[in-house]
Amino acid sequence: MTQGGEKYSALCLLAYVLIQAVSSCILLPVAGLAGGALAVLLSSICYNILLAVVCYRTTGVSSPFFRLRRR
Repeated sequence: MTQGGEKYSALCLLAYVLIQAVSSCILLPVAGLAGGALAVLLSSICYNILLAVVCYRTTGVSSPFFRLRRR
């Protein structure tokens, strides 16, 4: 059985692919291989944060990323 969150997961993956494509098109000509690596890093960070937010809003499960407290 599925949990009903496949639509959100697919949208997050689509956003990841779009961010990856745009950042690669911008950074590869400017910085070459290092720009490609930076594009992958940035898109992966955005993807993981987006998934953590969607997971929290749909299921209420909090990521350790959001448990950081300000003192």
